[in-house]
Amino acid sequence: MSERSRVISKLIKDRASREAYIGAKLKVLIPSQIRALRLRSNTPRQEDLANAAAMKQSRISAMETPGTVNFNLETLVRIASALKVGLIVKFVSFSEMLEWENGFSQDEFNPVTIDNDAEFARQQTAPAARRESEIIDAEIVEASASEASTLPTSLLM
Repeated sequence: MSERSRVISKLIKDRASREAYIGAKLKVLIPSQIRALRLRSNTPRQEDLANAAAMKQSRISAMETPGTVNFNLETLVRIASALKVGLIVKFVSFSEMLEWENGFSQDEFNPVTIDNDAEFARQQTAPAARRESEIIDAEIVEASASEASTLPTSLLM
């Protein structure tokens, strides 16, 4: 049996192995993402990101070092907010997790910040435009109903 087959078999059979595997992957991928985002941001120095996230520079340094920090959601939210990006935490199949990990490149990782996210801005204005359209439609219906009430009953039938 190959080493790969042994690992897969162990992951299938043993919850503790799955937990360790997932944890090990996240302890590398999260720091890598934080570092990549920081270096491409308007806060390229650790001190700048620390100030933006209301943290100490030493905490940012630790978070960028694989295996050093056990992240919690609140910390990730603070970092995402300071870097002006969103955050997705979702459950996926092992194959999807492996595919994402294998395709990840710190050099190519560059999500658009909220300042430059045209799609986000468009989606934010679209509901407002729909609401305005709905208000206008309601006013037209209301005006039509009001006008109809002044018409002779014979014309309404």
